[in-house]
Amino acid sequence: MLTTDELISDLKLRASIPETQALFSTERFIQILNSEMNTKIIPLIMRLNDSHFVTNKTVTLPFDRDYISFPSDGLGQSIVDIFINKGRVALIPLTEKERFCGGNGIYLEGYKIKFINPSQYHNKDIVIYYHKRPLPLISTSKTARVTSIDTNIIDVDTNVSSFVPSYQLEVISSIEPFESKGIVTISAKNSNKQYVLDNITFLEVGDYLSPKGYTPIPQIPLEAFELLSQRAVIKCLEALKDGEGLKNAMSDYVVMERELQTLLSPRTGNIPKKIGSSNSLWNSW
Repeated sequence: MLTTDELISDLKLRASIPETQALFSTERFIQILNSEMNTKIIPLIMRLNDSHFVTNKTVTLPFDRDYISFPSDGLGQSIVDIFINKGRVALIPLTEKERFCGGNGIYLEGYKIKFINPSQYHNKDIVIYYHKRPLPLISTSKTARVTSIDTNIIDVDTNVSSFVPSYQLEVISSIEPFESKGIVTISAKNSNKQYVLDNITFLEVGDYLSPKGYTPIPQIPLEAFELLSQRAVIKCLEALKDGEGLKNAMSDYVVMERELQTLLSPRTGNIPKKIGSSNSLWNSW
């Protein structure tokens, strides 16, 4: 069970939803899955293992600015770590920034990483570690999977009508953690299942091509897929006003969540280990 279509088939089976019914369309199922992933599953994973969504980005400080904006794909208003020229630097609490006037320092203000005496940070590699927001889900029927690659020509497993020249596609790995590998643009369409792309350097057979900004595979740990499906089952049963089914689904969810906690909690040997520090905006890396 990897893709959204497989998740939908699974939750229909769990909730005993007939294949032919008017209440839930595929788009409605996708809306439910996205909502439950964002409001329940991602926060749970963050609590269990806050390193799971950590990624990094290397940037430079523009000469005409004293700040760098938070990464646009950042999850929440937090930074995990910052390294400048490979040296780790600590953030100054916003309430204490005035104490460092005339010196050097970095602090968070709104959605900006601000630099005291910014001239000291120009022409330096600034590596920001942060939690990356998973892409929203889309129906597998609106995506295609790469079946062969020959120079810049690729074949895919299905015809997607929206895939036309100049259309931008998100390349999604089919291997955990199902990350986005980058963006490609369709240069030409040779047939319904064959395209010429502007760039294939990071493309592999088995990757999914999805509309830019979307993924057909939840970008969460594989162990959490069934829990996501169960959350969607609960919302569907609420809509169906199936009280008995809802009660059973909630009971199953509690057990499944407990099992997931065992699987995802960070461990060193047999001893659970919490990664982080007492400062909620500044965790060790």
